[in-house]
Amino acid sequence: MILEASEIPFSYGTNRVLEDLTLQLQPGMTAIIGPNAAGKSTLLKCLSGLLRPEGEVRLDGVSLSNLKQDQLTRQVSFLPQDFSTTAVLTVYEAVLLGRVHQLGWRVSDDDTRIVDQLLEEMKLAEVADRFLNELSGGQRQLVAIAQSLAREPEVLLLDEPTSNLDLRRQYEVCTLIRRLTDSRGISTALAVHDLNLASRYADWVYVIQEGRLRCGGEPQSVLTEAMIADVYGVETHVSPGQEGRPLITVLGPVVSDSAQAPREQDAGDDV
Repeated sequence: MILEASEIPFSYGTNRVLEDLTLQLQPGMTAIIGPNAAGKSTLLKCLSGLLRPEGEVRLDGVSLSNLKQDQLTRQVSFLPQDFSTTAVLTVYEAVLLGRVHQLGWRVSDDDTRIVDQLLEEMKLAEVADRFLNELSGGQRQLVAIAQSLAREPEVLLLDEPTSNLDLRRQYEVCTLIRRLTDSRGISTALAVHDLNLASRYADWVYVIQEGRLRCGGEPQSVLTEAMIADVYGVETHVSPGQEGRPLITVLGPVVSDSAQAPREQDAGDDV
């Protein structure tokens, strides 16, 4: 299933956040990267139908505005960056809620099988009977991801899904999402800050800068030293990593020519 946006702008009141963005999500994994406040979260909300931008967002050629809400939630699952709830639910119940569009008066064997499998895969089975308010922030984040996956969507949109996870869990969760994306043939987009995660797991990368699409394509063509310096203001060394994907080493902030000049002059004086 293909989700595409055509020239969508979006503003919060007088604050313009997106500027006529055009992009396409197709089966596979897409990373959306860019500095803070670039518009990544707003873009995902527009793609999910949570926000209604000008322009058009289409799902397999059908405008989201022409889909009923239950149709949209069955096909597109959005996980916001801040997953918090005051509901008194156990982990199992929270993940089972991801099946809410499937549930009738009774929970089917298929529903419980899907939930049990996800809890096992995400190493949450041992806390399945605990309440959400008893969990760490990282564990609640994993529950939120499991709930999104339980819906078995055609399109999965994740806003900073690894933000509360330690380094090992970040890679474990991205590996799981990658595997499920491939096995289910779905279109997955995730907004991330870690460029090496984007490089390692994504088929395509879109760079958002000040609400505009700066560039997009395969990681090898997008994640360059020049782009990172211009967009993030950071000097890096980019080398071939696993399977030829870019491996990014941060060297430090970009130093302007004016800042370098005094040091170069001092070096000459010392000589």
